[in-house]
Amino acid sequence: MTIISIANRKGGTGKTTTALNLGAEEAARGKKTLLIDLDTQGHLGWGLGFKGEKEFPVYIHKLFEDKNFDLKDAVYETPFENLYLAPADVNFINNHQEKMEVDILKKSLNKFIKENNIDVVIIDTPPTLDIFMLSALVASDVVLIPFLPHFLAAVGVKQMAKLFYKVAVKHNTNLRLLGLVPVMVNKRIGMHKKVIEDLTRVFGKNRMLRGIRTNVKLAEAFLAGIPVRYYAPKSAGAMDYYLLTEEIHMLIGEK
Repeated sequence: MTIISIANRKGGTGKTTTALNLGAEEAARGKKTLLIDLDTQGHLGWGLGFKGEKEFPVYIHKLFEDKNFDLKDAVYETPFENLYLAPADVNFINNHQEKMEVDILKKSLNKFIKENNIDVVIIDTPPTLDIFMLSALVASDVVLIPFLPHFLAAVGVKQMAKLFYKVAVKHNTNLRLLGLVPVMVNKRIGMHKKVIEDLTRVFGKNRMLRGIRTNVKLAEAFLAGIPVRYYAPKSAGAMDYYLLTEEIHMLIGEK
């Protein structure tokens, strides 16, 4: 059983697209997969075809205002086999973050996993440093950092890395940085190549995972509310997320 946080301190870095399509890949391999959307923009639900603000009666963010909340009440089946969603509340405002325990998600998630035989959990985190981000990292086994290979990419990645190490030292000593994933990559563009090379020098070659190429089918699939492996299975985007999933399995020691 693996819990993966998809995280970056910078917004617009492909976190949600990566969470969605990695989840779909795991589910297609027969793994019972739970996607958790902690970003109150709520875009992960849109990528699975849920497009109304009041689509669900209960949302995952209820957990952060009621410590007795049962996670199962906020988990729903999706149209895709083996794939489940705990959606975000786009209207949620938490004025009591300082009173929340950082392991609140971990406790609730561990109980849900045992009771429902979940194989993989993938958490889409917000770009902000708040209780949602911290609770995701405390609950996770590994962190994956997607980034766009642009000028400011290194800033967001390095900020995220600092937060990762802080959480790993203070709250979750088993947390591992699985790697960095460049998204919307075109290596014919000099800046893309340079940014990837610079971050590879900083974090090491083994931390730089295979990239996700620029591919319009990824955007089309998200708009249609269908993971790209089902929307355009022969596209470059579908192939890249398939291969990234295989690489992740190798890194965490799974066949």
